[in-house]
Amino acid sequence: MLIELTCQRYGKIFKVVYSLAHRRNSSKKYCSRECYLAPTIQERFWAKVVKTSECWLWTGAKNSTDYGHFRWIDGRTHYSHRISYELTHGPILDGMNVLHHCDNPSCVNPSHLFLGTDRDNKMDSVNKKRHHTKLNDDIVRMIRASGEPQTILAARYSISTTVISRVRNRLAWRHVF
Repeated sequence: MLIELTCQRYGKIFKVVYSLAHRRNSSKKYCSRECYLAPTIQERFWAKVVKTSECWLWTGAKNSTDYGHFRWIDGRTHYSHRISYELTHGPILDGMNVLHHCDNPSCVNPSHLFLGTDRDNKMDSVNKKRHHTKLNDDIVRMIRASGEPQTILAARYSISTTVISRVRNRLAWRHVF
């Protein structure tokens, strides 16, 4: 008779033969010998980190903006700084971001990471002079005064038609008249 068990390491369902003579199979914890001998997910994660005196640098896969990413237990890819935060500080509440004190996207040093909302993230970037905008008060006035289609204005200023619409409808840059 086949029974289904769940691998203690990766949560995969696997089948084993069960009989009264082989009761020990019902207490099997891992889907394979390789799985049993494999490093834990935490060991795999921290093996991809180089610790310097300041930042702990992610040496694994990175995206185009230098943020590390790592395939987690759930099989999905997550940002490495978020995993570092969870491993050391616990779960991240829904809607919260993990921000860097050091402004180094490759850093996974838990002491450099803190939680914040989207607004906190934007304010942090403004306070650290990392916030770059393609618009200014004069351009906003020109966009509002122009009768040209949004697509033409978007191409001219290298922004999306959504931004043009938000500016024209005073959902963005409300302070400009």
